[in-house]
Amino acid sequence: MNFSMQLLKFVIRPFVLKQSMRRMSDYIDTHNPTSSHYKQALEKLRKSAEMTVTLASELQRQFDTTQAATAARLARRNASRRHARITGVISPSQFKEIKRKQYKLSEEADQKRQRQRWKKVLVEIRKYG
Repeated sequence: MNFSMQLLKFVIRPFVLKQSMRRMSDYIDTHNPTSSHYKQALEKLRKSAEMTVTLASELQRQFDTTQAATAARLARRNASRRHARITGVISPSQFKEIKRKQYKLSEEADQKRQRQRWKKVLVEIRKYG
């Protein structure tokens, strides 16, 4: 594997950074006897590539964190919330359940009142009917 292929592998796959750097420096030391100026330039390239990969991974991590926080904030903001006197802030499903229970209780109370009224009416009908 020649030097350019090793460099390409180093750039493409940052998760094998240390192994690639070690192989690249071994290759330069053993197979490529060139001037020290060339080796210094390659060492600078290696260091800058390492810093770039580190910076890119840190920026990606921060971006992911920011995206997650933004999504959570938008979800909280877009969720419909109502204020109830007794319980404070509740979700729509909780509010619907409370209203359903209140309606059921009020419906039962209305039926009870209607029965009492109809009892009086039925008594009058039996008397005069």
